[in-house]
Amino acid sequence: VKVKVMDVVITGEAKDDEEFAKLIERSPLKVGKVLNQGEYDSLKSGIRNLALQRGYFNGDYKLSKLEVIPDFNEANVRLHYDSGIRYHFGPINITGSQIWENRVESMRPFEIGEPYLVSQVGEYNQNLSNTDWFSSVFVEPDLSKLDEGRELPIKVSLAPASKNQIETGLGYSTDTGVRGTLKWKKPWVSSRGHSFNTALSLSKPEQTITAGYKIPLDDVLREYYQLQFGLKHLDNRDTESLESNLAVERHWLTDGGWHKTIYVRHLYENFSQGLQDDGVQFVLPGATFSRTRVRGGNMPMWGDKQSVTIEYGDPALLSETRVLRLL
Repeated sequence: VKVKVMDVVITGEAKDDEEFAKLIERSPLKVGKVLNQGEYDSLKSGIRNLALQRGYFNGDYKLSKLEVIPDFNEANVRLHYDSGIRYHFGPINITGSQIWENRVESMRPFEIGEPYLVSQVGEYNQNLSNTDWFSSVFVEPDLSKLDEGRELPIKVSLAPASKNQIETGLGYSTDTGVRGTLKWKKPWVSSRGHSFNTALSLSKPEQTITAGYKIPLDDVLREYYQLQFGLKHLDNRDTESLESNLAVERHWLTDGGWHKTIYVRHLYENFSQGLQDDGVQFVLPGATFSRTRVRGGNMPMWGDKQSVTIEYGDPALLSETRVLRLL
């Protein structure tokens, strides 16, 4: 049985939407081709799904029929879909957030009044999840408001993440012996969305502690300040040292995937070896540019990382000696 007639008609506002024409063009169901029931079902459900993805929530089939004429080994495909109007993004209704609502709303990838796209709803959901502020995130259109105008409200349902998260560990190696670790993270310190984390590592020859405080700016996911502090004590045979590192950083994440950082860090080290005892300090302004690329989604098949760091110290800037580092 071969297809004789392809009577596929889109009416409503979707008739001028190119994505529907592309979907129909990609379908293997064509005049003169052997009829495949699966291909018919796929085209029929594909049109309906595309309509929902693009905000035609009132769409429905006025006619959906597959006519098979056995005597002539022919089939007629008739799909008439009326999409109705296309809804646009309306006001954001946020519930359950412990973070300032303007911060939560700033992460939406769409403007109020733009045509609805389910992919942008998913992106908004992912943006909120990436902050680590919430234990659950659910973004959806409010379909109960379909009769109240073209602009459809978007519901954002949130639940706060645990304010304190603690992780412990214990290990052993031949170099350091027994090593214990403790990590403490506060995904949100206040309603502004600041966050704090610290880590402690203890072994007989080496003890380290690090801490960081992150201050997001208006573009929450892409721009932020960060304060970093680290302290390391090492006692290995006849060498003992104490090193501290304090940095103030400004971060930008660009559309091209580059992570740009400018910073100033203060480095101090006091060490003793045998009868020698000395201390040095550096104040080092610097910048880092890095990018990580991955192909293959959740199962990467390829990836690389590019990174360059430059920093400079000078006695006029309270450094022990003049130094230029390129990494």
